[in-house]
Amino acid sequence: MRISPIPIAALIVLTGLTSAASLVGQTTVGIHAGLTRARLADLEALTEQESRSGVRLGVSTTVPVSGSLGLRFAGSYVQAGGGARVPQLEVDYFRLSALARVGLAKESRSGGVYFLVGPYWGLRTACSVSVSGGGASFSADCDARDIQLSATDFGVSGGAGLEVGVTNRMGAALEFLYDLGIQGLGGSIPGLGGSKTTRVFSLLAGLVFSI
Repeated sequence: MRISPIPIAALIVLTGLTSAASLVGQTTVGIHAGLTRARLADLEALTEQESRSGVRLGVSTTVPVSGSLGLRFAGSYVQAGGGARVPQLEVDYFRLSALARVGLAKESRSGGVYFLVGPYWGLRTACSVSVSGGGASFSADCDARDIQLSATDFGVSGGAGLEVGVTNRMGAALEFLYDLGIQGLGGSIPGLGGSKTTRVFSLLAGLVFSI
């Protein structure tokens, strides 16, 4: 399982930015990691294709708005893809998201159950297409083979989480996130055409630090 160095460097930068931002009034900084189950969906045929398992890593900062409402800005490295049995697509993104965070408690930093929803934008960091059958296999980089896959991704994320306090300034969180891709992949290979979009289900665990 390959992880591109581009999103790792971006996450390090974002971690520094969120830490600095927290010193001027933002309430929390979080880190999260977990597993993904990704598929491709066809907007025209309304079908979903074979899935790909991967990982998700990210950092976030949450800004309180009022009461139980907050805004969470995050940067995440996400492994997506899937496709028909032939071909299979493995595509990785660095995604930026701005999600509304609504908690069931009176105050957004009181822990407990919360819900997330909002848009995301992604930049493709790695991509390969593989074909196998008849005892043979073939794999190609999307750019090297001029597959013309879109370099960006756009969609909506939604999910829910549970946060439990560990200390006065630190909590542990468990989250379920579902990324619904809106922008077509735009590929020129049969089976990966422009009507295909990404779908990613993520199960994440993380730590949240109050400032």
